[in-house]
Amino acid sequence: MASILWSVYDLLKKERDSNEAVELLRLLVQLLTEGSHDIEVRSACCSAIGAVIIEDARLGALLVELGGVPLLLNKLRQSRTLGPATDTLTCACINTLASLAKGSSSHAEVIRQHGGVQVLAQLDAQGRGGCEDEAAMWALGYLGGIGTVLQAMSQTAPKDRKSVV
Repeated sequence: MASILWSVYDLLKKERDSNEAVELLRLLVQLLTEGSHDIEVRSACCSAIGAVIIEDARLGALLVELGGVPLLLNKLRQSRTLGPATDTLTCACINTLASLAKGSSSHAEVIRQHGGVQVLAQLDAQGRGGCEDEAAMWALGYLGGIGTVLQAMSQTAPKDRKSVV
């Protein structure tokens, strides 16, 4: 199943038909909601959702309506408890949330209302490195601006901070 979802993801990056995208988004959210799938399936599902909604506020609104924000945040929380093997899932969730927040201020507000800023700030504080740290900073920026990013960075332990020089 993961191979099929990754193929869908690759196709979505190249071309999207808006009518098909609506049905596909519904299906992807349903698959992710079932939650019985392995990490690779969940990662592919989150990545495909991100590819569907990118730069389309209408599809972002549908994702919000389908309960996608709490679903993605829960998958993100779960991914962090399972260790480094879930880095792809973590990055997919963060990138999808960032895309949703970037697409509309009302979507960003929904993410904030569901505790997205706190979840992303905790990710940064854990500082495991990799794509999730940078993606979390971008998502925090879309959700709360530079002040939120700076606040999250200030809560990161000094030994975990990377030198800017």
